[in-house]
Amino acid sequence: QQDAEAEAAKWGQEWNVGQPVAELDWPEDLKEQILQLPRLQVRAFRRALASFPCGTGLGWDDLHPRALLRLDDNLLAALMRILFLCECRGVWPTATLLVLVALIPKTDGGRRPIGLLPLLPRIWMRARHSLVQQWERANGREYMYAGPGKGAQIAAWKQAARAELSKHNGQQHAQVLLDLVKAFERLPYHVLVREAKRLGYNLAILRLSIATYRLGRVVRVEGALTTIQRPTRGIVAGSVFATAELKLLMIRIVDQACFLHKTVVPTLYVDDTSAEATGEPDDILAELPPFVL
Repeated sequence: QQDAEAEAAKWGQEWNVGQPVAELDWPEDLKEQILQLPRLQVRAFRRALASFPCGTGLGWDDLHPRALLRLDDNLLAALMRILFLCECRGVWPTATLLVLVALIPKTDGGRRPIGLLPLLPRIWMRARHSLVQQWERANGREYMYAGPGKGAQIAAWKQAARAELSKHNGQQHAQVLLDLVKAFERLPYHVLVREAKRLGYNLAILRLSIATYRLGRVVRVEGALTTIQRPTRGIVAGSVFATAELKLLMIRIVDQACFLHKTVVPTLYVDDTSAEATGEPDDILAELPPFVL
């Protein structure tokens, strides 16, 4: 138990536990944006529930989303009305309580926190995922990977091909690899809101997503559960929206760097970033370090 509490205290520092909760600058027309959300339909809701793998990890409430498929359409419609009410208010019912955080060992040492969301936020995110996917398609960038046809293997293959081509052409090639330290855990919510406004991300969806991340978190270490941590920053790895929200954070940063250093080729895969440059050594030194910095 002591080890578990020590782990919770360590991650609590990353989540800014104990810090004042900052008020977020939501637009005045947010209510109108909420009313413009497409209504959930029973048939589509059933498809979302059926998309969960049978062996998926469960939150503290220990209820598998597929179990809701046993309900009749009237009960599912009532549940969808509850979810819509949560969208309107931007908060979850008190009984939603908390997120269970499992610490998964990493191959290179240490542990990775994976959030097991309670039932209501989990099924809501899956049901609204299509709206976030629409935004991702509309705001895609050539340098962004993670998605259909743009997996990690394709990104790595293209990087290797560019390096081989530069050697074939007798040019120099340099690459810088960046790993955003604790990218999920340290993401400030006000930055998400600011970038969402700039890039046309659905603010009604983002508001309830942030409400999910602000739920209390209990860390589980080898069966031991810790006291509740109250985060004031950070998204949850394990959330359906997490990778899209990280893109939301990174797009403007990488776009500006690309505009200033057009010869550099970036690759962004979730929280892993690389930058490549090909040419004469002086040209590479003039472009690549400033791009990264």
